[in-house]
Amino acid sequence: MPTLAGTKLDKYDMLEEVGHGGMAVVYRALDGTLHREVAVKVLHAHLADREESRLRLQREAIAVAKLRHENILEIFDYSGTQAGESYIVTEFIHGPTLREWLDDDYTPRPAVAALVVHRLTLALMHAHKGGIVHRDIKPENVMIRREDGCIKLMDFGIAQILDNQKLTM
Repeated sequence: MPTLAGTKLDKYDMLEEVGHGGMAVVYRALDGTLHREVAVKVLHAHLADREESRLRLQREAIAVAKLRHENILEIFDYSGTQAGESYIVTEFIHGPTLREWLDDDYTPRPAVAALVVHRLTLALMHAHKGGIVHRDIKPENVMIRREDGCIKLMDFGIAQILDNQKLTM
């Protein structure tokens, strides 16, 4: 599978691959217009040809872009449905995932665990108020910003977007 590292994707200089999942590859990139570091989540080529996958990425971009919360990864840009590559641009978090932190650095401390759960709960409450149910909460979808320990919930790829009628049910 070819990498986009070392190439340019629209206004983004793709610096290096930093992660991948079943739907996409994530790159650390530089926004050439705003001169800031970003993360670019690019849909896998074999999925980019499927309208369903492109629409799913679009739903994620539009829904999560409306969620402004300190514990939810912020979305800056989206490729649109007609672009050659389908991608979402988000803030770049320097730090480990919760999974990496638990595996490598965690010393059991109930107060720290309670703080992580509390911050995730606040993020989920905010998303739910916006009609979005994440549906994939796991340590791999949580980042910990190294500079201040801020918890960031990410990857709303399989989120369910509810309308008001479904919310009341």
